[in-house]
Amino acid sequence: MRFVALWLIFHALTGLPAAAQTPDNVYITRLFDTNLTYAPPPWVNGPEDIGNVEIYRDQAKTVNGTEIFIQEFIPKGASFDDWSQLYAISAETPLEGSVEGYRNGQFQTYKRACNAPRLDNLSGPNPDEALFILYCDRYKDRPEQGEVAACLMTLANKTLVKVYYHMRVPAFAASDLDDRTRALPFSKDAMILAIRRIDSAHLEVVE
Repeated sequence: MRFVALWLIFHALTGLPAAAQTPDNVYITRLFDTNLTYAPPPWVNGPEDIGNVEIYRDQAKTVNGTEIFIQEFIPKGASFDDWSQLYAISAETPLEGSVEGYRNGQFQTYKRACNAPRLDNLSGPNPDEALFILYCDRYKDRPEQGEVAACLMTLANKTLVKVYYHMRVPAFAASDLDDRTRALPFSKDAMILAIRRIDSAHLEVVE
C-alpha cells in the first residue's frame, strides 16, 4: 500500500468504517504491455451499483508518436460535458521521462488553470510511483468553481498509467486548507475513500 500521511493531510480526520473501504469487485484492463487491476469508482459500493456509471473510452496516436488510451467514468445520468465527479484510467507509451517529472507536469496544468493551486504528495520512496492530491481553489476562467483531484501515477516498461478522481466544487480560499476551523466545500471522507480506491490499483507488466 502507498497510502500514507492522510492524517496530516486532512487534519486529524477519523478513518472511514470498514464498509467504506475498497469493495471486493475490481476491474481489470489491458493497457498496452501492462494489466491494470483497479477498484471501481468511489460511488460504486457494491454489485447493485455496478450499472451506475456512464463510460467513455478512446485510444489514439499523439503528434509525438506515443499511443494513448483513456477510459472515464461518471455517475449515471451525468454529462461528460459538465460533470461534478469523474474517475478515470489512462495510459501512454512509450515514454522516457520520470514519474516525478510527469507529476510536476500535471501540476503545471493546474498552475495555468487555477488561481492558487496546491499539490500534496502522498508517495512513498518508490521513484516509479506517485500518489498525490491536487487542489484548485478557483478556475481562472470560472472563478465561482474549484476542483479537488487525487491521482496515482505508475511507470512500468515505458508505459505511464494513471488512475485518478476529480471532484468539482464551489470555489474556496487556498488558505482554508491549512485552517482546521474553516469548512471546505468538499467531503473529506469522500476524498479519503477516493484515495483508498486509487491506492489499491495494481499494475503488472505482461511478458
